Amino acid sequence: MIAIALMLADVAPAATPALDLHLICVGGGLADQDDSKSVHGTTSDGKSVNGTVHSETHVPYKAQLEFVFTKGGGRIRWPMSLIAPLNRAKDGWTTLEKIKISDYEIEAMTKMNFANHPHFRIDRVHGTIEMAAWGASFQGTCTPYKPDDQPRAF
Repeated sequence: MIAIALMLADVAPAATPALDLHLICVGGGLADQDDSKSVHGTTSDGKSVNGTVHSETHVPYKAQLEFVFTKGGGRIRWPMSLIAPLNRAKDGWTTLEKIKISDYEIEAMTKMNFANHPHFRIDRVHGTIEMAAWGASFQGTCTPYKPDDQPRAF
């Protein structure tokens, strides 16, 4: 009986250590940008002619994302240039959901608004990040930091 209890104690999962991970991810990607051009003119018989052409272009951008992972969850801080007018961000921060953390990678998603739910994959071995979202992509490199120990630039 004691032997079985000792064997079960060996296979019981260890308590999850408290996760306290802060990352700065620097990189860039492509973002969709709507573009429209209006044309006004006159026909040979003097009638006015108006027209508008709508197109979508992919604009390159550079950005810095900040991630905070704790035992209770996670969040991401977006640069203001990447936050849509209709959004769920509070002071640039959104809550991460569906967080999966292993020794090799971190996966998560967030809800920017009703239609845009960016998905992230952070490679913990190489320090790289990839994000896929509606109308944008991001690739970069992440560096861990400790907020209390981080030296200031000035």
